[in-house]
Amino acid sequence: MLLNRISSTKLNRQMYKIYYTNGYGVISYIRKSISNLWQIAWNPNIKKWLMRINLTCSMLLIAFMKVSLAANAQKISLSKNNAPLTEIFKDLRKQSGYDFVINKDQIKIAKPVNILVNGDDLISVLNKCFEVQPFTYSMEDKMIIVVNKKAEQVKISAPPIDVKGRLVDENGMPLVGASVGIKGTNRKAVTDDKGAFHFSNVDEKAILVISFLGFEEKELKVEPDLGNISMIVSTGKLDEVNVVSTGYQRLKQGASTGSFILIDDQQLNKQFSSNILTRMESVANGVTFDRKATPEGRITVRGLSTLSGNREPLIILDNFPYQGDLNNINPNDIESITVLKDAAASSIWGARAGNGVIVLTSKRAKSGAPFAVDFNTNGSITGKPNLFSLKQMNSSEFIDVEQMLFAQGFYTAQINNLNHPALSPVVELLNANAKGLISSQQLSERIDAYRQIDVRDEILRTNYRINDRMQYSLGIRGSAGKYGYILGLGYDRNNSELSSLSDRMTFNSRNTLKLGSRIEVDWQASYSANTISNGKAGITEIKTENNILYPYLRLSDNLGNPLPVPKAYSLSYLDGLSGFLDWNYYPLNEHQNIDADNRTKDLMGSFSVRYTIIDGLKASIQYRYEQQRNHNRVYSSPDSYLARTAVNLFTQISPSGNIYKIPKGGVLDESHTIQNAQNIRGQINYEKKLGKHNIDILAGAETSDVESVYSGNTTYGYNEDNLTFSKVDLTTPFPTSITGEQSFIVAPTLGFSSRLYRFVSTYAVGNYSFMERYILSLSARRDASNIFGVKSNDKWKPLWSAGIGWIVSKEPWYQSSKLSYLKIRGSYGYSGNVNQALTAITTILTTGTSPYTGGPVSRFDQFRNPELKWEEVRTVNIGADFSLLKERIRGSIEVYQKNARDLYGGSPTDYTGVPVSSLTRNVSSMKARGLDMQLNTFQLDGEFKWSSTINFNLYRDKVIKRNRASIAASSVVGNGDLISAIEGYPVYSIFSYRWAGLDPLTGNPRGYLGGNVSSDYSAITGTGSTINDLIYGGPAFATIFGGFGNTFSYKGLSLDVQLTYKAGHYFRPDALNYNSLYNSGVGHPEYSQRWKSPGDEVRTNVPSMVYPSISARDLLYTNSETLVERADHVRVNYLTLGFQIPQSFLKQVGIRNLLVQCGASNLGIIWRANKKGLDPDYRSTAILPSKTFTLGIKATL
Repeated sequence: MLLNRISSTKLNRQMYKIYYTNGYGVISYIRKSISNLWQIAWNPNIKKWLMRINLTCSMLLIAFMKVSLAANAQKISLSKNNAPLTEIFKDLRKQSGYDFVINKDQIKIAKPVNILVNGDDLISVLNKCFEVQPFTYSMEDKMIIVVNKKAEQVKISAPPIDVKGRLVDENGMPLVGASVGIKGTNRKAVTDDKGAFHFSNVDEKAILVISFLGFEEKELKVEPDLGNISMIVSTGKLDEVNVVSTGYQRLKQGASTGSFILIDDQQLNKQFSSNILTRMESVANGVTFDRKATPEGRITVRGLSTLSGNREPLIILDNFPYQGDLNNINPNDIESITVLKDAAASSIWGARAGNGVIVLTSKRAKSGAPFAVDFNTNGSITGKPNLFSLKQMNSSEFIDVEQMLFAQGFYTAQINNLNHPALSPVVELLNANAKGLISSQQLSERIDAYRQIDVRDEILRTNYRINDRMQYSLGIRGSAGKYGYILGLGYDRNNSELSSLSDRMTFNSRNTLKLGSRIEVDWQASYSANTISNGKAGITEIKTENNILYPYLRLSDNLGNPLPVPKAYSLSYLDGLSGFLDWNYYPLNEHQNIDADNRTKDLMGSFSVRYTIIDGLKASIQYRYEQQRNHNRVYSSPDSYLARTAVNLFTQISPSGNIYKIPKGGVLDESHTIQNAQNIRGQINYEKKLGKHNIDILAGAETSDVESVYSGNTTYGYNEDNLTFSKVDLTTPFPTSITGEQSFIVAPTLGFSSRLYRFVSTYAVGNYSFMERYILSLSARRDASNIFGVKSNDKWKPLWSAGIGWIVSKEPWYQSSKLSYLKIRGSYGYSGNVNQALTAITTILTTGTSPYTGGPVSRFDQFRNPELKWEEVRTVNIGADFSLLKERIRGSIEVYQKNARDLYGGSPTDYTGVPVSSLTRNVSSMKARGLDMQLNTFQLDGEFKWSSTINFNLYRDKVIKRNRASIAASSVVGNGDLISAIEGYPVYSIFSYRWAGLDPLTGNPRGYLGGNVSSDYSAITGTGSTINDLIYGGPAFATIFGGFGNTFSYKGLSLDVQLTYKAGHYFRPDALNYNSLYNSGVGHPEYSQRWKSPGDEVRTNVPSMVYPSISARDLLYTNSETLVERADHVRVNYLTLGFQIPQSFLKQVGIRNLLVQCGASNLGIIWRANKKGLDPDYRSTAILPSKTFTLGIKATL
């Protein structure tokens, strides 16, 4: 029996005895006493006894009223969850001064208490505490006594029931690992891989409490079979519980001050691309892809932070920088992508985080997870490329120009050139006619036949095909006790539009093992092998060696036999040679003579140990090793054009027999690149909740090195069958068969190189929150590297950040029902950017071997630059996360400003000390600012659901300081693809010559010189114009961009549609350039719109054709303001339709989950501001991607 400060007075002992003897309490005792009084009233000695009893009753009644009034006067505040009753008694005694009496048997059957009160009276609190107890209480003086209920007070409970159910998301997908508990008890269950749970012996009036990461918590009354329980996504709360990874720690997004984007596997799996990062394009807020830079798209996070340094974000894979090819990563192995956008999020990565950080997290092994097998496969087809998107003159017009040029004697020098360069088929015919080899009628007939040919039709018919791709992925996951594992296997096969085959095989294994309660070990191994083989010649491969594409080429005759096309030498000249191997180039079957493949293998292993020193304090050590091997092998058989050309070029014709300085046979070019990367990190973490304080601190040090070694060789006379080859003299010049001039035999791939990059870093991060609503974060990092100058490495100047956050909606006074969640946050800090191509010490590059001396040929590559350091980016970020209208609208809005200083740029040097006019130093600066907004809306939430995601971004940048070698106007005009970097203007800007229209008499373009209309082209495009004379057309980088996605679902059917848009920027498309047309064969459809006669200047701005061409004249027009177009557009990125097979059917076939998907991507632009039908996201010379259609299934067994 527990007695808390029970008085030893006789009265208290008597009360205690009466309480347990009668089993009722003080009130029952008083009621019995009054009943006895009536009996005594009939006694002859009534008066004597009445006086005594009246006095006793009055004393007891007054005492009881005094106790009750005192109890009601007490104000109690209490917050407990599943607390023992005795713990409640202790807290109540401290606040009220009352003692409590309870025996051991009552303690055993007491139920845990859940209570939350603030300023309630004692009796009210006691009633709540005893509401669920099998006993009641009484109050005597300053004492609360626990008493058993009378028989009539005990309710007869219904027999317990068994409860089962299944949790699903809004699309009917099972939710695995959700928590299901019985309210008021410690009983909990976790849903299995089917989303199911089960309880036995449950009170029929019990309440279930269901919670799962990212979903609204739900309470519902128990039933024997609850069926499918649909959970509702809660983005507002998702911010509080979403776990984002920085590569050093995992943070609850709601408890952070930084700017993060989290893309989970559900979003990633709505697309089918084999490249993981391209799946971000449509859904990542603040992230853009620039496809003018690379076909895959150069990624930028919140625009630019540099002028000439590295512009790529840092890619992290499972806590360390990833050094390999991103195409090695299987998207099915990735669990989530986190984008770190501001300094508070990314500065932990120090000198390499200035362009943002993208963190890829692989699927992790979990101890206690049920065994499951995941299978995913899909097949895609992509249509033939639209070669007609290339802006090209039609064949007839091109021939007209060639005839004009031939008549003007333009080709005479080429025809008489001793090198016998390639000539077009029409020029060959014109020359043959001029020599009398063919008649004028034959000439006309053949030329007319060429006018009907379009090489794009030809090559589409003969060489291009529909691209088909298959992806297969198998995942196995499970656990055994404290050991968890996950295994992923992937195979992709792609047959490209040019019949180039590519195969990718991936293997990934992650394991975790808990050794006791303090040690946890993780290890991971991954391997990928990617092979790409050669295919047929594309449209760019059938150009001449001077990069000329004749628009009327034929690749085959009427019977389908290959026809030669001009490559390096005139076809008529080659036809007249004897004693040589066939020297013609046949693009139709050239691929059959080449065996080429590029093999990339990536092996990666990592190991980590975490040790819990004390509660909340952990130490860890992590190590990762990665090796990527690339082997590029090109075997050109003896019948290949390359081998035949090599042999012929150095063949010496002799009556006694030909002399072959390069022996007959094949040519083997091989190159090997091996990259080894190692990372090791030691770290201490302290995470603790101390009352209202949450502390999360980490500190550590790490080192990394990346070494890249290249070797290459060219072997002549190679025999693929017996693996023999012939030696070739590379040190002696020989006469060439074309001109007889002396020349050295070249081995294109011969060479060796090695590069080593090292970083040593220390860092610390601290996150603190008070009452889970006031947040503070701090981080600092110091980097040293072998690419920095000595002075930079010696300076202890860390890159750092600080951030604060306030969850306003958690304040007690906050009562808004419309704005249910509101968090305000801000951060400020520094991050860096490095260009690994630069070094701070003098380096010498050996470029080869001298054929004259036999010794090495070397040159200076880099010069001593002791103050060279990283570029520095200061970022200010202010944001708010919110939820409106009962969670129907959730989102975030942020504004930021980046000040980038110490940027790399050219700086003049003393030529007497360093033999160059300038060195790259930290001398430039720029500024950028913007706004990121993301909204998630839920318009319909019934059986038919409709939700949307809106990304809206604003961005502006400006060059603050930049050393320019020239202020000439010609140094900055262009189409916006190159950095203009003029102070006060955007980094990428469109600058143009002022346009004064066409001369009405001649059709010549006119500009301005000194403020006056002029046709002095040399002065306008040369030294006569400066930057100040140009017209600023606008930024070339989108200042408004984002996406709009919609998800519609009905039962098991879902449809996702994703659009993206860009606006607020400009571009200048390619235009007709007569100099390029005459000399390089680069025609343009504008040719048909050119000025031909007076009056045409009203309808066109395309200048008249003149001969000879004037380069400056062409430059004025092609870089004039009249060609600038708005680049605003909206495109459909992808559309995905999915159907979840009903569980009722799947149970019959033993499948846990089955999703069938079909999708379409690259659906093109649906609106554009320019009227020329151009896609401003791509260069004018690029072939636009074709539509892709995919069908696939995802199953869990």
